[in-house]
Amino acid sequence: MLKTSAFVIKKNDYREFDRIYTVYAQDFGKISLLVRGARRIKSKLAPYLENFGEVRVNFAKGKIFNHLSGAGILKDNKILLKDLEKINFIYDCLSFADKLIKSDEADNKIYNLLKEVFNAVGLAEKGDLYKINIYFFWRLVDFLGYRPQLDECALCGKIIGRQPAANSRQLLFNITDNIIICSDCAGNGLLIKEDTLDNLRKIFRIGLGEFLRTDASRELISITEKAKQIKLSEL
Repeated sequence: MLKTSAFVIKKNDYREFDRIYTVYAQDFGKISLLVRGARRIKSKLAPYLENFGEVRVNFAKGKIFNHLSGAGILKDNKILLKDLEKINFIYDCLSFADKLIKSDEADNKIYNLLKEVFNAVGLAEKGDLYKINIYFFWRLVDFLGYRPQLDECALCGKIIGRQPAANSRQLLFNITDNIIICSDCAGNGLLIKEDTLDNLRKIFRIGLGEFLRTDASRELISITEKAKQIKLSEL
């Protein structure tokens, strides 16, 4: 019998009364768990896998499916159920994570990121969700090995420093290759101001709580959304 803590990523009905839950488990990464009778009203296990909670699961490996045999709540996140916007936001985050994360590859940094985001969304004030979205995207792609090169021009090697706003130069951010191109070099990419680049750099060195206290520009929001679209198109 295997035991671990997990977050549910998605669920799919299976046969007449069963359900398959895809979870991100702290010790096993993304795995699927078959829950017999999960769609029955009197199911003893299914309620623990709802409502965005951090759960403790016991399961046995099978030839085709992992079979859930026990479950319990570690952290109750039912507060999310009071806000439809937060529910939709979490679903979007989990859907994105499901598309990018490969199965059976455990990474404690990804697990802790999910925990950090769930907690932050539950306590988020109006206007915080877009910052959480920015943070979650870049940290997830970072942990998956796609951190962008932000400190120097990829073509000439010039170090790109933080300049005063009045002297801020337009740089190019090539999202496909995850590189920055300075104003002295020719290349393809999205225009990005140095102060926006500086905020993007912060994501990789501070926690989510501190990032929520920063000012995220419309430019950073736009770049993040375009980067997400490109990443999904590569799948």
